Amino acid sequence: MVGRFKWRITLSLANVVMAAVLFRLGLDEVKRNSDSHANPAPEYVPTAQRISYCMNLPPFVARNITVNYLLPKYRSRLRYHEGADYYILVFLFWWWMGAQIDRRGNPCVPAKPLNVIGCALGLIASLALLFLAGTRFAEGWSTLRLAAGFLMPTSAVIWGTGFLWFCGKRVVPVLKPKRGF
Repeated sequence: MVGRFKWRITLSLANVVMAAVLFRLGLDEVKRNSDSHANPAPEYVPTAQRISYCMNLPPFVARNITVNYLLPKYRSRLRYHEGADYYILVFLFWWWMGAQIDRRGNPCVPAKPLNVIGCALGLIASLALLFLAGTRFAEGWSTLRLAAGFLMPTSAVIWGTGFLWFCGKRVVPVLKPKRGF
């Protein structure tokens, strides 16, 4: 039983623990910096948290879309806990990634409608990540070199390219014309 879920369990738990450790290191960094400065910048994001966000960029983007665009409409009806959603999304994302590795010996059929829709959405998301990374690089290359600011766009390029390859590899066989009548 555990053998079927080996990578799902390993990747999801390891990345949630790593994200929590990096969050804690980020809090320590903020505390050290706030003690040495009288007026710390409120928009400051610690380097450890930036690394966590880069490792887990797809859940980070999904969390920001959810919190900034979807939740304000329903916040009064929901019991929402800030921060827990990021760790839940990290767990679910890496569970899905582990499932892809666990299924390597038994690949799913890409012609199923749900798989085609999922891969098409993955292609759209990968192109969006690549577009956003390109705009971030284009609008301020000189400012991105400061204090780990280049990490997020670089991570978006890596994740976007990886998703483009992964989803494209699954959609292309479906789009090829069938030989024979």
